[in-house]
Amino acid sequence: MLDFQSLLLVCAISLIVAAITYQFITRTAPARSNAASGPDVSTRFLYDGSNLIDTSDGGGALLELGDDDPGDWQKLARKLAPRFPDFPAAPPSELNGKPITLDSIDLGPRSQAQIENIEGLIRVSLIEHLGDKAPTAADLHQHRVWARRVDTLRSAVHGAPYPIWQTDGNGGICWSNSAYDLLARACIDPALKINPVLFDLPDRKPPVPSRNRVSVTLKTGSEQLWYDVTSVQSGRFTMHYATDVNAVVKAQDAQKNFVQTLTKTFAQLSIGLAIFNRKRELALFNPALIDLTRLSAEFLGNRPSLHSFFDHLRDNRTMPEPKDYSSWRDRLDDLVNAAADGRYTETWNLPDGLTYRVSGRPHPDGAVAFLFEDVSAEVSLTRRFRTDLELNQSALDHLSLAVAVFSSGGRLSFCNHMYRDIWKTDPDSGFIDVTIQDSLRLWQQASLPSPRWQEIARFVTSGTPGSDKGGTVQLRDGTRLNTRVARIRNGASMVIFDYARPARLQHAMTESA
Repeated sequence: MLDFQSLLLVCAISLIVAAITYQFITRTAPARSNAASGPDVSTRFLYDGSNLIDTSDGGGALLELGDDDPGDWQKLARKLAPRFPDFPAAPPSELNGKPITLDSIDLGPRSQAQIENIEGLIRVSLIEHLGDKAPTAADLHQHRVWARRVDTLRSAVHGAPYPIWQTDGNGGICWSNSAYDLLARACIDPALKINPVLFDLPDRKPPVPSRNRVSVTLKTGSEQLWYDVTSVQSGRFTMHYATDVNAVVKAQDAQKNFVQTLTKTFAQLSIGLAIFNRKRELALFNPALIDLTRLSAEFLGNRPSLHSFFDHLRDNRTMPEPKDYSSWRDRLDDLVNAAADGRYTETWNLPDGLTYRVSGRPHPDGAVAFLFEDVSAEVSLTRRFRTDLELNQSALDHLSLAVAVFSSGGRLSFCNHMYRDIWKTDPDSGFIDVTIQDSLRLWQQASLPSPRWQEIARFVTSGTPGSDKGGTVQLRDGTRLNTRVARIRNGASMVIFDYARPARLQHAMTESA
């Protein structure tokens, strides 16, 4: 019959066993044995090669075996790996009669896993050392607090939307959360029970927390998913935290494609482009700038400053020589400020006869862009056009006939000197276009009433080809004028006035027609 002390010791051992087995997720009370260092309990597994033959009480619960899951060595290895990292992944081939004893990496009293050969079979014993001290009410309370915290942490990590997992020293998966499990099934196999290594990390043993951007490929559709994986080493294990960066990667790809498109566009532009950053260093240029400025690609590629850039333009005679270059160079900051406001535009007439239009435009982040455009052909064409206009105007001014030309829309395009002299008007002095109606009022005010004015107005606005029969009007001072209207190119009309000399007017109209 047990005395009181023995009964008390048995009760204490039972409480300790209950607490320890709860802590390590064992569901049945294991067998107990006495050791020199205090009470301990052990759970045994018997294997024939990799096949599980039998377990002691609670062994099946520890392995979480089901009716359709006979269990094998790999399952036990996965269960024990978090506490026994050196537990072999396969049954040892040779034990040589001497058992293998592995110590756990638990905090507090260490446990042991013992592997030994029993008549050709392999027995694994999981020995839990409970210690000598009997648990108190405070110890039990603390165990329950820890259990509550463990449950909270388990809920937190398994409910996290991003994959979290733990690897051992060899890079194998020791533990993973629900997000990692779902990702593994989406990438490998929906029926997968063993989580593989999904992320190919370049450094599996980071001495300090490291961050790597890696991708995984979904099995369906071959879609790539990108993650930033932060790895933190703690002892012999490494925790990995993956953050979804698909949106960031797609945005970077879109930006890269956009930059490539812009680069190709800039390369094909005939306008030279030079962009200076906020430090006023050349940050971007296109090939046309090399052709127009005759500056070398090596010089431009060395990111010259704005002052150095314009100095080389002057040395290459690619800009007009200022009267006082030193003062002009001092005013270069004013030029940059004007370009930053979009107000800088100049036409450079170069010594070799070329003409460049140079303009400045603001860019984001304090940058400024200068555009160099060769407008030599445009300027030459404009000059020739202006010369032709002046020549035609001079020819009309030397006629003894008053001529006014109206466009197809009824606007006065130009008139000669004699027309201004007869009608005492200068259409070029105003800013508003003179129409046929304005001219009709001018003519009627300076002459006696006549239906001829309405005939001229109708012919100008009607678009009728050829010319009219002409007619005579009388000014208020008694002067008589012969009038004719003729259609010329592009629907324009020419109204001719001449002093009443019918023969000469007829000859002039015949020549103009």
